[in-house]
Amino acid sequence: MKVPSWLLHKIPEEVSFEEAALTEPTAICIHCILEETKIESGEFIAILGPGPIGLLAAQIVKSAGASHVLISGTSRDTNIRLKVARELGIDYTVNTDKEDPVSKVRELTNGEGADVVIEASGSPLAINQTFQMVRRGGRISALGMTKEEKVEVAWNVGIMKGIQIALPFSSGYTSWEKALHLIASKKINVASLITRCFPLRDWSEAFSLVTKGQAIKALLIP
Repeated sequence: MKVPSWLLHKIPEEVSFEEAALTEPTAICIHCILEETKIESGEFIAILGPGPIGLLAAQIVKSAGASHVLISGTSRDTNIRLKVARELGIDYTVNTDKEDPVSKVRELTNGEGADVVIEASGSPLAINQTFQMVRRGGRISALGMTKEEKVEVAWNVGIMKGIQIALPFSSGYTSWEKALHLIASKKINVASLITRCFPLRDWSEAFSLVTKGQAIKALLIP
């Protein structure tokens, strides 16, 4: 496919083709977290949703200097996604089927709440939990797309807390360049999110694995 050269990004020698395949979701996270929300060193960050986006976000905020990072998921995520989060050095993992993530964040922050809450699940329940979980004057950053046409939120809670809400969309050229740099410098580990690689003819099996929650990322090799 022919495209103008100025639209292209050169893959660094340190980045494999498989790792490069995860540049786009990494760039999405970078635009949201580093370019819009602007994580500061020493902040407590809570991430709702341990999918590829959530796990990339957790690594990015760590690289940006977050002091502690919590990521939450359900029982379905325990064996693969939350396990990988722990292997990546994420400080706290919460199974929301067994533990209230809002109470856990308050416990870990002496009742203050998280400096930044990143919503990466799209769940209406989780979206509302962000308002309860963030501290006064804190920030909420939206990464998760919801399947619902409308989601009711505790709007007055957000106003009374003075919350800043970022609703960034997609990414830009600079986001991709930063993503490739972070991957090449090994400041984030995207290879850990690749559960399996499949030949293109086995696309159905790959999709099925992801749909069942048995893979984080399944790559198709042409």
